[in-house]
Amino acid sequence: MVYASYIKITNNDLTSNHIHIKTDDAKKLVVIFPGGGNSCERPVLNFLRKYYLDHQTDVLCISYTNIYLPDDEEDVLIAKISKGISEAILKAKEHKDYEETYYICESFGNIVSNIVKMDHPDLIAKSAYISPTIDGLDYISKFPGLIITGTKDNYLDEPTIKELLSRPKDNLLILEGVDHSLMVDDVFESIDLVKVAVKRIIDYLK
Repeated sequence: MVYASYIKITNNDLTSNHIHIKTDDAKKLVVIFPGGGNSCERPVLNFLRKYYLDHQTDVLCISYTNIYLPDDEEDVLIAKISKGISEAILKAKEHKDYEETYYICESFGNIVSNIVKMDHPDLIAKSAYISPTIDGLDYISKFPGLIITGTKDNYLDEPTIKELLSRPKDNLLILEGVDHSLMVDDVFESIDLVKVAVKRIIDYLK
């Protein structure tokens, strides 16, 4: 049986809601860090969520809403995000003594997950990084994992893409002609690309 509840975290008079989706027989936890302003409903994240719920794994979908204020300075914003999200993860782990925890991160979520790791070493987890920005790649260098990106990602400049292409492919998937969303104009080709990304992440996190 699959059932969902909100993990509510209140800091600085703001309450954020993170969806914790659980199954009776789960032994692992996957934490999904979406891109800024996005939800866990984006195609790759949505299919991964369904896969893991079908395979004895609970899922925590992180939300950035109501963690910080729009006019917060960057250092204040980052501190609030780290505090709020780490509290949400720890609260999810109170539900069950999970054998393993994995992070699946997209765009801005790559930065957030690594800030949490730096501030809370006890929350370091094996990670898959989808569509990281240049800033995100700097954070990822401290906590390596699987990187999935496209050669047409407009958040990466040409030198960065060239450098990525020169790396060993063990922990790297670069999709030719694909943008930040891991999609292309053709619907059916996009479906195939999503399938490739989802399978690579599942294989990596085993």
